[in-house]
Amino acid sequence: MSPSHGKVALANCEYDPMQEKMLSAYLVSCPPDHGRTMTVTAIKGLMFAIANSPVTVTPDRWMALALASKQPVFTSKEQEDDVRHILFNLLEKIRHTITSGQEVLPEECRAEDIYSSNFSRLKEWAMGYGQGSELLMDVWTQVLKHPKVKPMEESWSSCMLLLNVWSRADSLLEKAKKPGGPNVNKMLDAMPAVAREMAVMCHDIRKIWQVSTAKTAPVTVTKVGRNAPCSCGSGKKYKKCCGEK
Repeated sequence: MSPSHGKVALANCEYDPMQEKMLSAYLVSCPPDHGRTMTVTAIKGLMFAIANSPVTVTPDRWMALALASKQPVFTSKEQEDDVRHILFNLLEKIRHTITSGQEVLPEECRAEDIYSSNFSRLKEWAMGYGQGSELLMDVWTQVLKHPKVKPMEESWSSCMLLLNVWSRADSLLEKAKKPGGPNVNKMLDAMPAVAREMAVMCHDIRKIWQVSTAKTAPVTVTKVGRNAPCSCGSGKKYKKCCGEK
């Protein structure tokens, strides 16, 4: 990874194919004993879960998942800066995709059937999304209890299960072979719409949660001396002006 694509440059540009190649190259280069790093597609699934969180998730939590280590290995400070900024840029792009109403399921993950080349990428994306959802499960358990959020719980759970189920595709496909089993192709067709529904729902839930947890700014009262100039601007002493009221 070239230093010419370092901290300043990557911090001020949008996630693009060049950065995706750089991130992929880093993930492939990680030593075998570094841990099982995610693929770029899996990281996109993770970021989708993080972007839809009702609370802010500190970078050290999701970055440790993405890089399979709390202390990832880098060959240089430049490479570390590059990788971190690429991950932030990817998260920001996914957030923009969600808020702008675009398709949120990556194009390479939209599979027509289980024989499509995109199906393997969908499984990777679902694996990353599943890990992100698991990271936030304690948060969601609390948020879904809110009276104004409770009516959405069933829809949220249904969307979460369908988005996550492909990480256990083998089990699902076995069930699909049995009479009355799930229609896998129909489920695949529904994926883009389900991902979009989840994004919209989480946006609404986040607004409800932020309002409910917002703290009113404390009122600061400054004591004015009786012989000090009155704060109303009259020019009189406080005791001869507003202090008499």
